[in-house]
Amino acid sequence: MHDTLIKFVKEDNTVFYIGEDYKWRLQKNGLDGFSSFDAKITAVEDYNRDGSTTQNIRLADKNRTLKICNIDVPNNTTNRKKLLEFFQYNKHYTIYVTHGGVTKWIEGDLYRMQVNEPTNEDYLLKATISLHFDSPYYKSVDDFGQNIASLVPNFGFPWMCNIEYGTAVGVFNFEKQVPLINRGENIAYPKIIIDFDDEVVNPSVGINNGFIKILGTFNVDDHIVIDYNVNPPRITNNDVNILGQCDRASKFDDMYILIGENTISFDATDGSDNMAVYVYYNNLYTVI
Repeated sequence: MHDTLIKFVKEDNTVFYIGEDYKWRLQKNGLDGFSSFDAKITAVEDYNRDGSTTQNIRLADKNRTLKICNIDVPNNTTNRKKLLEFFQYNKHYTIYVTHGGVTKWIEGDLYRMQVNEPTNEDYLLKATISLHFDSPYYKSVDDFGQNIASLVPNFGFPWMCNIEYGTAVGVFNFEKQVPLINRGENIAYPKIIIDFDDEVVNPSVGINNGFIKILGTFNVDDHIVIDYNVNPPRITNNDVNILGQCDRASKFDDMYILIGENTISFDATDGSDNMAVYVYYNNLYTVI
């Protein structure tokens, strides 16, 4: 993987590069766990015949290791000091891995490192760095953020009740919607931001069969964030928790983006034309 470039960004925003154009480079076979996955299978034994029945397959958290070396041998002491200043126990890092012209990123915590002893100053400086990743998935660099409210025509109030058949309680039929395609390897979880140009009553957003309706009147000073990238998800207005303002009919658990084609939608009881709805998500991948 000589064309592989790795960029570490520490939680204090300092940066460390590993690659052919830098002093720090990957050793031969220097990546372990970066192009593999190992799913956990839950199965129930079948007592009437051989084998079992698979109940669930899932990816757990994952450890990955890098083996690197520094080609600037005359400055081993300085390079070793800088390495130890950057890579520190239990610090959080965002790692961007570029291979074959494609960049993906992932977040992890440093839990193990081994460096040449200081007595080996005349030899190639080497280090082994291991990180733990709560999520096994790499993310696409593009978060596909866009204001979906700018992509649909200005429909009028969409709620309609047929006088003969009535209307189904708890079913939301959004007319303001746009298609979205998830080209990753797993379902993706969005971060949705709602801003307002003027007064809006009871705004709502939906993904496929899921939706969240927030009860209340909102205006230009309000900034709603629906964040499914954290667990449990958070719904805030100006950084204040407003989960209690959500309509009880909301289908929170279905607010995820399926592999393939999806529909993202938005609406309001009144003032939907005054909404700006931004949807952010990353495609997820198991290997680089």
